[in-house]
Amino acid sequence: MDDWGDWHEGDLVRVTFKFALGTVAEGRLERRQDRLVLPWSECDWWNVILHDGSVCPNLKVEKIDDPDEGCERITDIDEVRVGDVAVFDGIKGKVASVASDSENGYGKLQVYVPGACFARCAWMQDSAFRYALRKRPALPTKSGFYCDRHGDMWIVGRMKGKDGLHAAPLTETDRYLPGKIAVPLETDGMSSYAPFTRVEFMPAKDGE
Repeated sequence: MDDWGDWHEGDLVRVTFKFALGTVAEGRLERRQDRLVLPWSECDWWNVILHDGSVCPNLKVEKIDDPDEGCERITDIDEVRVGDVAVFDGIKGKVASVASDSENGYGKLQVYVPGACFARCAWMQDSAFRYALRKRPALPTKSGFYCDRHGDMWIVGRMKGKDGLHAAPLTETDRYLPGKIAVPLETDGMSSYAPFTRVEFMPAKDGE
């Protein structure tokens, strides 16, 4: 995997072209081979971030507020579900239906087309798929014990010398997992276990 430092595929950026009298363009960075680029048509783009994470000469690049903040970005079309927002070349819409193995002869995803005059939904070509967005479910914000969507138990808390909350599973499909390493709660994969339900333990009464 390429390492572009503080830059990532999908970042929303504003690029100022110093050599073109300060012309400004905005868009999302996309990967092309070993670099990140800003597309301006289906087959043309500007090189923005080089393989070593440096900004191309004569460019000024800055990240801007991302309206998709709080969403999980899915780049594998096979992982997209109904309700996700899919982004294709020139079209962004909510997924209405998912076909298996392109059974309809067009593509796997049918999306609601914004501003469509006639057909409200359209099947999209798989080759035009860029990514999909899925709203991240709420994660625990306090230390304690939690059950995930599968019914397994987790312990959430702070670790010495580390920032933010960390979580470690205590069970997995009813199997006890002693000493499992804790991971940052904000790790992308944690959203797949949500929603989490806080578990409160009550002291046992005498005789119980």
